[in-house]
Amino acid sequence: MALIVITPPALEPITVSEAKASPSLRLSVATDDTDITALIKTARLMAETHTMHALVTQTLELVLDGFPDGGIVVPMPPLQSVTSIKYIDEDGVQQTLSALLYSVDTNTVPGLITPAYGESWPATRDEINAVRVRFVAGFGAASDVPEDIKSWIKITVGTMYDNPQGLVVGQTVASVPSRYIDALLHNYRFKAITF
Repeated sequence: MALIVITPPALEPITVSEAKASPSLRLSVATDDTDITALIKTARLMAETHTMHALVTQTLELVLDGFPDGGIVVPMPPLQSVTSIKYIDEDGVQQTLSALLYSVDTNTVPGLITPAYGESWPATRDEINAVRVRFVAGFGAASDVPEDIKSWIKITVGTMYDNPQGLVVGQTVASVPSRYIDALLHNYRFKAITF
């Protein structure tokens, strides 16, 4: 199994101005804007890894060696839609599965794709990466990302900005938020699904 980012988010959950205005930074000058932009992206990726959620709308592709016995659990919720399901048939030809042959559940976390009523998954060639599920995931626009996740990102950006090496002579400095701050993400965290 592999998960590939096809189209990354168009915007990050917070802007440079929001990061700079947060209590963890409180910067008013334009210096280091490039570094802060990079830190925001890094913090967003950390939050996505920690929560196993896509934050801002993005297109991803789940690559499997074949169809599972049951449904396809779609990682990185919230699932918005399925763009396509492609597979290598038994003759080695890539096919696109008709959307009429499967059902998509965007209401559960994580999302789920199952064969439509009375249908079953088609046979695939016995080779790696035989199935590719392209889907759109995320809370929506940057403004739709929950405020507690945005707060975590702001604090993380401030912490990384203030402690770029994460080390002071003789002691380690936390380069990521403490457990107390990480609690902001707990409502969105679930264990990774194994396939």
